[in-house]
Amino acid sequence: MSSGDYRADAASPPAILSQVLRLTQRMHAQASAGDWDGVEMLQAQRHELLPGCFPVHSELLEHELVVSHLKEILRLDEETKSMVAVARNETGRMLREIHQGRQASSVYHRVEMIG
Repeated sequence: MSSGDYRADAASPPAILSQVLRLTQRMHAQASAGDWDGVEMLQAQRHELLPGCFPVHSELLEHELVVSHLKEILRLDEETKSMVAVARNETGRMLREIHQGRQASSVYHRVEMIG
């Protein structure tokens, strides 16, 4: 298994949660770099691990490390979602500008053909 490959296998819930936190940190870094494909890939890996964090019969929820990790995961998720929203809005703005440019070019060519 490579260092970037995260699998639950027989790991304990706290170990899996630590992997989820590392993936979340990497997702945040990828989002900061604008690597949305990387964010999507890491999210898929993280999604596979999450069920292993919370077994039905566990005292895991009272563990301080778990609470700390969960708070950090939620904080990073909120920041990552904000970056996604900004990128989505910027992409929409750029697409509108391209569309307006094409419309202007089309009008110019029509006027040029008439004149």
